[in-house]
Amino acid sequence: MLTSDINMPFVKAFEIYQIRWNIEVLVKECKGYLGLGSCQARDFDEQIADTTLCFITYTVMALEKRFGEYETMGEVFACLKEEVMAATLWKRILACLERLLNVLAERLGISAGELIQSVICDEGAAEDCEIMARALEDSRRKTEE
Repeated sequence: MLTSDINMPFVKAFEIYQIRWNIEVLVKECKGYLGLGSCQARDFDEQIADTTLCFITYTVMALEKRFGEYETMGEVFACLKEEVMAATLWKRILACLERLLNVLAERLGISAGELIQSVICDEGAAEDCEIMARALEDSRRKTEE
């Protein structure tokens, strides 16, 4: 261990090196097991989202390892990777949909349950929702191009 600060005590230098070593291990395992850095998206936001999801997944798996049986990290990653990613994305999508429904219901002056019931029962509203979904899909495609 080398440092340019000659006045730094050995214990402090060792603590700093220990932090750096933990970061090195984290990045190596995320690259090896979770594909960190392999996202080929051109959009900066997509790169940030991919990196964030990778580190969140790592954190969840590390906690599973700590609290569960003491398996190797490779075994933990293999068992939990797909489940954690699917659950995380699904929960985020559901939370966004719930917020959207609550805002729409609030603007209309009704409850979210009443709003959902009216969409289910009204063919015209269902068709309008389908048109909006197509418009959102077209908008997404244009932004990707």
